[in-house]
Amino acid sequence: MSLSSASTTDTWECRERRICRVCDNTKLTNVLNLNDQPLANAFLPTLTQQTTYPLMLMLCPICYHLQLSHTVNPDILYKHYLYFSGTNRTIKLYFNYLANKIDTEYTFVDENIKKRVLEIACNDGTQLDPFLKLGWDTTGVDPAKNIVGLNSARGHHLICDYWSTTCAKAHFTNQTFNVIIAENVFAHVDDCHDFLQACKLVMNNNSLLYIQTSQCNMIQNNEFDTIYHEHVSFFCVRSMKTLAERHGLYLNDVEKTWIHGGSFLFVLSLQNKPATVTLAIEAEKADGLYDLITYEKYADKCYQVIKDIKTTLNQLKNEDYKCIGYGAAAKGNTLLNFAQVHLDYILDDAPAKWNLYTPGMNIIIKQPKLLNEEAAQKLCIVPLAWNFFDEIKGNVEKLINDSNKEMNNGTAKQKIIFLRYFPCIEMIDGFHLKDNKKLSMAENSYPTHLFDSCNIINPSRFNDNRGEVTRLNSTEQGFKQILIVNNKQHVLRGMHYAPYPKIIHCVSGRIFDIIIDLRIDSSTYKQCTGLWLNASDPNQSCLSIGAHFAHGYYCPTSSTVVYGIDKEYDSNADQEIRISPFDLSLNIPWPIDISNRDNIIISTNDARSANFIQVQHQISRTQQQQRETPSSSSSIYLIYGGKGFIGSQIVSYLIDQGFILKDKNNISPINNENYVCLSTVRVDDNIDITNELKLVNPTHIINCMGRTHSTAASGQLTIDSLQSNETLNINIRDNLYCSIKLALLSQSSCIHYTYIGTAGMFNYDPDKNQVDGNGEWSGFDEEQLPNFFGNNYCIVKGYTDRLLNDINASSKQHDSHILNIRITMPITDDLSNRNLIMKLAGYKTINSVANSFSVLPTLLPILLDMTKKKLTGTYNLCNPGIINHDEILMLYKEIIDSTIQWNTITTTQQQLRQEPTNSMTALKSNNRLSTKKLQLLYPQIPHVKQAVIQVLQKIAIKKQNKISLN
Repeated sequence: MSLSSASTTDTWECRERRICRVCDNTKLTNVLNLNDQPLANAFLPTLTQQTTYPLMLMLCPICYHLQLSHTVNPDILYKHYLYFSGTNRTIKLYFNYLANKIDTEYTFVDENIKKRVLEIACNDGTQLDPFLKLGWDTTGVDPAKNIVGLNSARGHHLICDYWSTTCAKAHFTNQTFNVIIAENVFAHVDDCHDFLQACKLVMNNNSLLYIQTSQCNMIQNNEFDTIYHEHVSFFCVRSMKTLAERHGLYLNDVEKTWIHGGSFLFVLSLQNKPATVTLAIEAEKADGLYDLITYEKYADKCYQVIKDIKTTLNQLKNEDYKCIGYGAAAKGNTLLNFAQVHLDYILDDAPAKWNLYTPGMNIIIKQPKLLNEEAAQKLCIVPLAWNFFDEIKGNVEKLINDSNKEMNNGTAKQKIIFLRYFPCIEMIDGFHLKDNKKLSMAENSYPTHLFDSCNIINPSRFNDNRGEVTRLNSTEQGFKQILIVNNKQHVLRGMHYAPYPKIIHCVSGRIFDIIIDLRIDSSTYKQCTGLWLNASDPNQSCLSIGAHFAHGYYCPTSSTVVYGIDKEYDSNADQEIRISPFDLSLNIPWPIDISNRDNIIISTNDARSANFIQVQHQISRTQQQQRETPSSSSSIYLIYGGKGFIGSQIVSYLIDQGFILKDKNNISPINNENYVCLSTVRVDDNIDITNELKLVNPTHIINCMGRTHSTAASGQLTIDSLQSNETLNINIRDNLYCSIKLALLSQSSCIHYTYIGTAGMFNYDPDKNQVDGNGEWSGFDEEQLPNFFGNNYCIVKGYTDRLLNDINASSKQHDSHILNIRITMPITDDLSNRNLIMKLAGYKTINSVANSFSVLPTLLPILLDMTKKKLTGTYNLCNPGIINHDEILMLYKEIIDSTIQWNTITTTQQQLRQEPTNSMTALKSNNRLSTKKLQLLYPQIPHVKQAVIQVLQKIAIKKQNKISLN
């Protein structure tokens, strides 16, 4: 959005603000000083030294509002504005979503009367466009003359002015609007009191005021690049509520949206309605936002990020990379000026910025297609608008000519990497590394996923008033021996190849850890990655490393490292193969120049170790011998319910991963080969099931059985069919008895058992279920027992879940073998009508309630890994975040079929509907699930909206291929 402010006729240029904008407190606290900087959007056609202004973040310790210490005259900022909403595909998608959301939710007006919307700071009208298509009367106000002129022919009523009480009285006397929207403008307003008073002038008792502000997690996520002179305020829920109440307005709702890297969507009105505000404030309190120490830590981390960015870019330039920015965003200019780093040039999609220079650093801006003409062999792309990273990465990869992507032994002719600086410093290969493996180089940063079999992990920690206990050698990790190593400053250890897995835990100081993949059949063979392990940050202090990797580390400070290894340690035996840390052929990304031996302390054995080529045959032979050695390394997965929807998805995935589908009567295990077979017996038959287990001798059982409806002949294919007393015995037999029986058999036979259950067995209670640290209710976690009794299916499934938890709890005195998986609303990229997405696309009427979803293509790899590791206990297997049916269909419309149409009804309306088609009468639970436990083990899980987009893109391709074949 373009920006707005109270009208001004003063001639002042910049003035200090010493009182809180919200509550008028005069004692503000300095949080972060970003030094004097030019205006972040003041792009110029020539190289010019620009005026700079103080850029300092202040905190009010009364209402906890954040604001800038100085305000620049809005006439300087906004009269000629170069930000255009319509140039960004992601923003346009969000605008469509928001317009449809508001159109659906606003129900206070006669359908025969045209609804009216006013957008403050309407920019190029991109947000008003979908409202116009939905039949609304659209009005916009914006002070930028160069932009407002572009909208005159698009059907909107436009006024070129600052939003203020003066503007409202001059242009809207005796007029009110149903909805008023202020997206990314309120945080830019010097006089927020006049702004709200102006809004009240055009509101009636049924009006809704939507105020969106970005940076909703700025302190929690250590964001600083969104601090620039246009953003004079940074609201939290508490400060927005305080401000609204001062003007007779009620804050009715708070939602965190995904746009701009996380934004608040506040809903205000003249009526006091039930709200989520109290829970959101409690969440902010839990996050420490009402504690001054939190802001001190925030500042320290921001300064560290700047140091890391400078270090990384300097290192890349020394390695002959040409460093190119993408997105001449205001936040990028804050970063560049704060860090004082120079890029070769910047690409931007907005034609209005081409051939201009960035403020302060004077970097030329070019049109993206010129990237095709770039001759440099090494390119580093720095997305300066990190909140649109995926879109930028996709744009760059489309721009590079096919000649630059000619592959030679798997490596692109022109090497392209992406340097993302948020949420941590990480480098992501553009073309030649498969699966986007992430390389982390700067201090205190770490990748969320390394090579497969290597991950940052979070050991179990227990805290009380005495301190903390960390459990490292648990059966969950499976390590047999613990070693404690005390390192002096500048010690370098490695590189050491090990044919067994290990765990590395930095418990004091910090180390830079190096991993090299030496698995001879790996797609990332001989590739290196480096990352910092820091004892002061529990989220980046512990690393698990799989078998057949080389490992080493450098200690910039004295440190203590705890090793967990998967075999008994023998000091007299050389169990590991040493590889020279100085071997240039491996391109090891050490953080210092180790060629000067005076810089490091290294053991004689490590210093004299051989180059990789000298031990390569020995390493290969070790792996070959390990494969040929008889062992129990073969896995046999026996699947119950393998022909059902979930079961068939799991079986197909196992086959894709190299499992061999075998008839149970024809299994002759060969070492290191994995098998999957389908059960063919009735589980309620004791003799048959016992004989089958003896015949197959499985290492793993996955139970996907379950009765969700009666037979097709009954005419009911939903859980409504299980509501009657006649189907109760079938329900209990298939959903409880057989599942518990299999669990007990597996437990007594020491076979790992995975139960695929449902999450549709919970009932939300606002008095008991508290919000999480992100300001919203995070959903039910694994410790909570099912509490929804609205239909027979959920009652039986709920008791199955409870019983499995009881069995696990009673087994703690000896090893448990039961993994209880809860999935919810499963969707895939399948084109069949069994896929929920395809079902939704066929419905004319939907009930759109936000819930958790299990996007199976992103979760099946995790499920397989959990079974391989023989994890036990209960896990919510779903993607982080929530999404509703409306959002899914909007994405479907955007990506697959622009002609699709549907109606949305409430839950109450659905239950009152008379026609049975596409409607269910049984009460439904609220299945929002917490993913915190799962993310501790698998932090790379994509957000549900990102996962849904990925699935829809695959469906679009499959549909197109199907059309081509026909």
